[in-house]
Amino acid sequence: MDTEKPVATNERLTAKYEALLKAAGFELIHVWEGVIMFKLISYAYSLNFQPDLPEYLSFGLGAAIDPSKNKETSARYELAQFINSSYRYVKCHFETDSDGDDSIQFACDLMFVNESDFIRCAHTAVKTLDNAYISASAKFPDVV
Repeated sequence: MDTEKPVATNERLTAKYEALLKAAGFELIHVWEGVIMFKLISYAYSLNFQPDLPEYLSFGLGAAIDPSKNKETSARYELAQFINSSYRYVKCHFETDSDGDDSIQFACDLMFVNESDFIRCAHTAVKTLDNAYISASAKFPDVV
């Protein structure tokens, strides 16, 4: 019986955030359990939420890295430190998938966003993620 309740909560939360993202003017791309992919202009973002912590939201932006870019750990660490210290609410890290392809990931975590503030917060988070990615690309063109 306990396993059925989270599924209902997931569906309810997913529907809630789908509606809120649409109301904010975003285009929905794909929906998974606990993750909604959405788009504004040319970038794709993700909204991650946890059914057991509905007040916790994480907006994300990821970008593939060209294999010819600098993969040195020290250069990537410097970039991540720059973003993490320059953008108060954005965290940056690098990932390598199972095929060996690298990406840079930006996340903006929010807590206690009520429905009336969601549109403003979503646009602020997306703008902040965009700025972080643009800053990383401009300051570290050999890495990203």
